[in-house]
Amino acid sequence: MNRLIKTIAVIAMLAIPPAREAQGAVGTILFVVVNSASLTTQETAKRTLMQGWGYTVTPISASASQATFDASCLTSSMAYIGSEVTSTTLASKLVGTTIPVVNEVLDQGITLGFSTGTKSGLSSSFTVTNATHYITSTFALGSLTIFGSSQKMTYLSGTQGGITSLGDRSSGKPALAVLERGNALQPSGSAAGRRVFLPWGDVGLDINQLNSQGQKLMQRSIEWALMPLAWYKLDDASGITAVDSSGNGYTGTLLGPTWTTGKKAGGLNFNGFSDYVSITDAVAFDVTNALTVAGWTKCTGAWNTGSTVDIVLRKGDSNPNNWQLSVSDGRVELG
Repeated sequence: MNRLIKTIAVIAMLAIPPAREAQGAVGTILFVVVNSASLTTQETAKRTLMQGWGYTVTPISASASQATFDASCLTSSMAYIGSEVTSTTLASKLVGTTIPVVNEVLDQGITLGFSTGTKSGLSSSFTVTNATHYITSTFALGSLTIFGSSQKMTYLSGTQGGITSLGDRSSGKPALAVLERGNALQPSGSAAGRRVFLPWGDVGLDINQLNSQGQKLMQRSIEWALMPLAWYKLDDASGITAVDSSGNGYTGTLLGPTWTTGKKAGGLNFNGFSDYVSITDAVAFDVTNALTVAGWTKCTGAWNTGSTVDIVLRKGDSNPNNWQLSVSDGRVELG
């Protein structure tokens, strides 16, 4: 169980605002291409799209060393694998990265652990089967045409990992799928970060045929990849539920606090010793090598000093994989 609790405080919001919804597109996309020194026409068109959505795009050659990839991931918000890259050249260089990865390359669906097999064929559409996920929430269920002419479209086959399928090429053949951090991979292991398998790719794809619906799908895939794991606006105003606006379903249950006015719209008022919000634990909350927490708190009295710590947010009550955001001797600490 994760607890959101504040000793002597009003919590106005605890969140990392989604990039697009809160403040416009932000982030650096590590764009995996054939040759970063000379982008192809197709790669240039994709870079132009991503830059038009407000992102900084940094190309990297698929042939770059693992060390170069590791260093580049440390300064990037996410990675996007372009369809002209060959899976044998890229190999497994992005499997272990904790930054999100959006993929267009057919066989990277296997390498990244989505499934034990992948296939492709010519088409201009696929079927949306899940309209509750952020990526597909603006589309109706059913056939969705994303290209102006038939293009190489891909789907997963064989045994699938712990994916969430958002769309099929045909029944039971996921064409658009996502992995959340911690989801099971095939044949083994768990996803180190968010992953998206797009329904198009392979050599010969003409990205200029991607229509407005297809561009929206690509854009929303990138947006979702960059969204926070959980986002609590705390503007619910009534009831015992704190809705998770990230779309990931990590809903909080109020145990004591009362609704009030916060820094940004709503907030919660805690009594300082027994009130808290409970959020069901998930592997996605386990810290690997980085964590960002942002929000507003207002203390209605003096912060504690000495060995007494004011807890703002706690993940679990004991090790392993537990952490807390707190105020200790006037300092904000995360550890």
